[in-house]
Amino acid sequence: MGRTHELHILSDAFARVVRERSWGLFTLLGAAGVGKSRLVEEFVPTIDATIVRGSCLSYGEGITYWPVVQVMKALVSSGSDVTALLSEDRAVAAGIAALFGEAEAATSSSEIAWAVRKVLERVAAARPLVVVFDDLHWGEPTLFDLVEHVTDLSRLAPIFRLCVARPELMERRAGWGGGKLNATAVLLETLDEEQIDTLIEVLAGTGLHLSEELRDKVRHVAGGSPLFVEETLTLVAEAKTGDIEVPPNVYALLAARLDQLESKERRVLERGAVEGQTFHLGAVPALSPTEPEVPSCLVGLVRKDLIRPDRSAVPGDDAFRFRHLLLRNAAYDGLAKSARADLHVRVARWLAEAAPDLVELDEIVGYHLEQAVRYRAELGPLDEATNDIAAAASEHFRSAGLRALDRGDMPAGINLLERAKLRTHDLDGPWDPGSRLFWIVPEH
Repeated sequence: MGRTHELHILSDAFARVVRERSWGLFTLLGAAGVGKSRLVEEFVPTIDATIVRGSCLSYGEGITYWPVVQVMKALVSSGSDVTALLSEDRAVAAGIAALFGEAEAATSSSEIAWAVRKVLERVAAARPLVVVFDDLHWGEPTLFDLVEHVTDLSRLAPIFRLCVARPELMERRAGWGGGKLNATAVLLETLDEEQIDTLIEVLAGTGLHLSEELRDKVRHVAGGSPLFVEETLTLVAEAKTGDIEVPPNVYALLAARLDQLESKERRVLERGAVEGQTFHLGAVPALSPTEPEVPSCLVGLVRKDLIRPDRSAVPGDDAFRFRHLLLRNAAYDGLAKSARADLHVRVARWLAEAAPDLVELDEIVGYHLEQAVRYRAELGPLDEATNDIAAAASEHFRSAGLRALDRGDMPAGINLLERAKLRTHDLDGPWDPGSRLFWIVPEH
């Protein structure tokens, strides 16, 4: 709704890449809920290309290559051309092995970026390639370097990089895409009042009878956010009434939607939220062993368009993704801090057992254990169990930090090693992070 001009710009940029057999960098910027993902969903079916996606994690400090690993694994598993390239070129194979955490020898971030570029060029030689990076504003500096490396050096291969991010990306990476011939950035603005009115009419259709007072409230509170309008009308439909109390903001609105769920569906959604915006079916019973109807609850949540099937990072398991990160945050915030502390430990254990070969497992497990320590510290007093969790988190961060340094990713290595809190010193008295934790500074 109201995105015809932006869709034309996006389509024209891709068409130029195909026509000139060159690279393209398109950055789609916009606030949460303004419709970035919806625009991409409208664009992708209109093009003839190989399309792969990678998403930055919202808790991605130090998790540099997660989206690139997603992209490379999708290409390696689906294309004989990539398999042939890895067999033919040892340097490329070594770079990809380092990216996947399979190489024993140290390498550099520039060697990994070079290997990734060679794989992308091989795929694009046969068919135009679109690489979508979602939530790039959470990316790490080395990831930005990799994307710009591919942008600067790709030649004679139609590679279109579509980066979706919030405007803070431009604050984190000054000059992103600036000055490059085929680089385009578009900022999605909120919808105007006329477009909001049209959106209400389209979404309401003939099935909802909204009072004029309710329409005015939605129009006023939405602030041009299509997500707010969509979620409000869904709430009206689920409440089976033409009039409701309109929440004051989108966050309160999402919380109100969750309140409409059955208690078992709410529990499943909350436990999935502990793992993250994307979570796995196998994690839910591990976090809630007494919940007997997890698969049927997930089917119901998909039908209500709260979650959607997603690509799994755990072999043999199914994955789901919250339709919006704000929805995940609303579900997570419904949990008490004591429950969060316990569930983060459980999801860390489940990941370590279910996906021991997961790339960047140490970073992700370390994050969940770190969260458990923080909540336990806030609740206090500290005990031996907290000490053990902190020590385990430290070991994971230390391993991850050293591996990052081996890959030449200095910013991530420093971040991870600084988070390698080993164990609390004094388990009595008030919590004081400065005096109760000491840092690992390994020789390297």
